[in-house]
Amino acid sequence: MKKSIAKLLALVMAVSFLLCACAQPNADDQPGQESPSGSQTTLAPSDAGNPDNGEKVTIVEWSQGEKILKLKQEIIAEKFPNIDYQYVLVNNNDYLTKLQSALATGTDVPDIITVEITNRGAVFDLDILENLEAAPYNYDRNELFDAVIPALTNSRGELVSLDNQFCPSGFAYNRELTKKYFGVEEPDDVFALVKDWDSFIATGLKLKEVAGDGVYMMQGMFDLLELLVGQSTHEFIDGDTIDVTGRYREAFEMACKIRDAGVPLGNNEKNSTTWNAAYTDGSVLFFNHASWSTNSCIASNDKEQTTMGQWGFCMAPGGGWMNGGTSIGIYKDSPHKDEVWQIIQYFQGSVEGYEAIYDRIGWIPSFEAFYEGDDAPINNDFLYSNWFGGQNICKYIYDNIGVGIAPYESLSTYSTVVTECFKDTALQFLINPQMTADEGLRYMIQSIQMQEPNATVK
Repeated sequence: MKKSIAKLLALVMAVSFLLCACAQPNADDQPGQESPSGSQTTLAPSDAGNPDNGEKVTIVEWSQGEKILKLKQEIIAEKFPNIDYQYVLVNNNDYLTKLQSALATGTDVPDIITVEITNRGAVFDLDILENLEAAPYNYDRNELFDAVIPALTNSRGELVSLDNQFCPSGFAYNRELTKKYFGVEEPDDVFALVKDWDSFIATGLKLKEVAGDGVYMMQGMFDLLELLVGQSTHEFIDGDTIDVTGRYREAFEMACKIRDAGVPLGNNEKNSTTWNAAYTDGSVLFFNHASWSTNSCIASNDKEQTTMGQWGFCMAPGGGWMNGGTSIGIYKDSPHKDEVWQIIQYFQGSVEGYEAIYDRIGWIPSFEAFYEGDDAPINNDFLYSNWFGGQNICKYIYDNIGVGIAPYESLSTYSTVVTECFKDTALQFLINPQMTADEGLRYMIQSIQMQEPNATVK
């Protein structure tokens, strides 16, 4: 906690004249991804009412992704007439800084703390969230899939957050392209092309032969590394020791092997204009894809719906991995914690509450009850099902990837820095096509060590 306070005070001095407003992210921003910078705007919440006088209690949430926030606002207005739910759009890139500034001044801290996976280690380390397993909440973690629990608990093992979405991931692919170049389009047949990394390499070399320049297996080295690192997850932070080599070497070596074999990979930085354009321009066959990606990557990048019905989904070589994700918790000094818990219980813990999110957004939850029984919502189509030519990708994800998925890593005070340094290293691989696995490891170790001089980084 002392370390957190020190970091907080140092940062506040740097930003004391900033952050009078928050960055407005795209309405379709996705968990696990950066949002483009937008105009500065702040939604001013109304004054909180006194429930004893019959007035509404105002609950404020900061998050990105206006579509889901508007949906929640609509449902809460009907389901909880005693709650005036307001939201402030905050770009994930700015969220941690804005939250720390609010905590330092003691003003305008949101009642609902929404945390994207890259920021969770740092936010949890601030020790500002309620323990949801303690009274009066008494949440039972056995309702959750085991794989998500490490990313919902703080360093003391307390469950302080619940998932907005369950994020097992595989490949989305363009059926027209796989049919054009390989004569197949059904998920099982397409997966046979990439069933392991040797097959992926062979298929990539064939694609290069039949399609020529300008058509790629994936959007770029960045996305390939994201996938490989996600698949190789294991604990690597022990106290003040960060074992970067043990955690990342295998993934870096495989990515370099695939690149050096001549597999065509795009040169697109994640979330860049060309990265987004790849969803519609026919330049890429395989895309990293979780359930949230349909809304946030495919539909948001194809406003004209030119690829409607052309998509398919299959497992990726090497199995599934957790791709992104946001979680939600209760600010421990909120004056309206009971009302916040009502909201969280409904959307993050009830089949009724989450079914609307599944239907309208296409996300799936990490609590088991949603999938139980013949009438489970997962057996039904969702809003974006028609993009996949009749394939229920959410059920496919749950049946083929979600069951038995490797867990998230446990979070620590260093997790956010490590994640940011990995993203920077992945960008270096993209910039320098000759970068070796050893060079990547050295770069990442040095980057972490510069930011965390008291840690042992190896």
